[in-house]
Amino acid sequence: MATTEIHAIKSTLSVAIDYIINPDKTEEKLYVNSFGCSIENGKKASDEFEMVRRNGTGRGTLLAQHILQNFKPGEVEPEQAIEIGIQLANKLLKGEYQYVIATHVDKQHIHNHIIFNNVNFNGKSFEYLENKGAKVWQKLRDISDELCLENNLSVVKNAEKSKGKSWWEYQQHKQGLSWKSQLKNTIDEAIMDSMDFMEL
Repeated sequence: MATTEIHAIKSTLSVAIDYIINPDKTEEKLYVNSFGCSIENGKKASDEFEMVRRNGTGRGTLLAQHILQNFKPGEVEPEQAIEIGIQLANKLLKGEYQYVIATHVDKQHIHNHIIFNNVNFNGKSFEYLENKGAKVWQKLRDISDELCLENNLSVVKNAEKSKGKSWWEYQQHKQGLSWKSQLKNTIDEAIMDSMDFMEL
């Protein structure tokens, strides 16, 4: 079953691209591909993203978006994973945004990284066009699930499709700093300690 996440890149874009195309993680870049930009190195791809961004409105602070697609251990081969990742990028981005994709094979689970320009070839921002209300994660999950089913891979069953966390909120939760998570834990503890609704 593939899980997906997406978050914004606001700085160090070239470092992020260099990380995902690392030869040690991608079988000497065998499992690296791109659309509309170079995969030679992070600096070159980042500069090519910047050339497109310069033609945009110039008001956005986001440089790119980073998608992570994790597959169930042992369920997919690298060749199939990168093909599914390319299809995911093409369906989500519709040929309008530059991207670099890399399939990492250095861990127990094979996973895809896709970094794409936040500004499309027409100068419009992905955040403005596609992610109003931060709901692109749902579209991303739906496309990934559809592709997994087409390739006879498992999907997450009964996933709560109406809930999602922004990357910032997710990071706060992981660090134990999320007020929402703290409130939820406090309410859960109070429920466990109460005999009835009145006592709660």
